[in-house]
Amino acid sequence: MVSRPRRLRRFAGVFAGVFAGVLLALAIIAVILGLRRDGTTKVKRASLTDLPEVGMRGLANGGIANGDEAPLVFGIHGRGDTPESFSDIFHTYDTRAQFYFPRATKPYGEG
Repeated sequence: MVSRPRRLRRFAGVFAGVFAGVLLALAIIAVILGLRRDGTTKVKRASLTDLPEVGMRGLANGGIANGDEAPLVFGIHGRGDTPESFSDIFHTYDTRAQFYFPRATKPYGEG
């Protein structure tokens, strides 16, 4: 017969494994649903304006054209990310604004 503390430890280990698996499955589903809701990444990234002289990518959002007066927003990504990847979240805003995403001078990781 297995002692009570050993059974509890075994149950806790199984429970932790199942819980981790469920969390992973939910995270994967959330990513898939998020990608399908906004449209494809290729389409969104095609609307970015390249500004190589200053090392940035630009996004005119909310129906404005380049050169129109609008609030200016700088989106600064974290280490290892890219302006293109970070800009994906700003495509869903209907805010009338001009977004700029600077690129680091030295790449880190994949960014």
